[in-house]
Amino acid sequence: MLRRARPRAFHIRWEGEARRAQDHFDAADVLRRFLAELDGRQPAQPQLIPMDGRQIERQALYQRGPASHWTGADVVEALKQAELYPHGVHVVHEGRTDRIVIETLIASLLGPGALDEVNFTDLRGAGSAAVLTDLVGSLSGYARQVVVVIDREAKALEHVQRLVDSGGLAADDALIFNTSLEEANASDDELAALATAAARDHGVSLLLTGADLRRFHEERVARAVARDREIPGLAKSLEQLVAKTTAGQWHLRKPDLDERLVVLLAEEMHALARRQWRRPLPIFVADHIVPPLNRPQPAGPG
Repeated sequence: MLRRARPRAFHIRWEGEARRAQDHFDAADVLRRFLAELDGRQPAQPQLIPMDGRQIERQALYQRGPASHWTGADVVEALKQAELYPHGVHVVHEGRTDRIVIETLIASLLGPGALDEVNFTDLRGAGSAAVLTDLVGSLSGYARQVVVVIDREAKALEHVQRLVDSGGLAADDALIFNTSLEEANASDDELAALATAAARDHGVSLLLTGADLRRFHEERVARAVARDREIPGLAKSLEQLVAKTTAGQWHLRKPDLDERLVVLLAEEMHALARRQWRRPLPIFVADHIVPPLNRPQPAGPG
């Protein structure tokens, strides 16, 4: 079926059984069209379908007609049904650490082997969200599922909404954090505790509370608003507060924070029943990334 979907120019190169089969299909199509011209009705489907294990494929073939036109969407659907489509999910995100977090959550739910069917595109900041329409449009014909995980900053919401309105992306397939990944998926106290634990592992004594973090962050936000600058993220405020509290003796890096955060998220996912999940990223991963990947695998050795 997939070979026949290729343009007719390719068919003339066929020989042997493949050529004879195509000749039979072409002859059947001529007959079908002739009969349809006589009374304006399509001939009835064959009453007998050979019981050779390919009944479903044959039924689909009879419904289409001998040599009906195949669109790109038809070919994609046929590939999906045959489980020959290249990969399951393409995640469009911003920032290197976002990929680390998402990959870890997927592997925690399905095992690391599932990551072979996941591709990522890093926008390198929400300011690049203007390319979303072209990017998602090109990916949609290749992946089973395309999802977007991004912060609301830098007009990202506007670009995603335009993409959704044009039909290029389902609204549920976009996760837009009102603040940032860290702030949306962890409390101030949890983030302060993660930073304290990271400092302790580096031999640094750090006394930091969620209230300290929130107060420091709100001061930074107020200054940014007064100067008409971009609102800082909570994780960046935490990095600066740690450096200030330790008098510059130790610096918290975002990858260190996010690697600890995703462990917290993964452990909670396994400890709680699905209905008890409240954090947006684990819920999004489970609902929009895992299903296209969680397909039956063919049986075989090994």
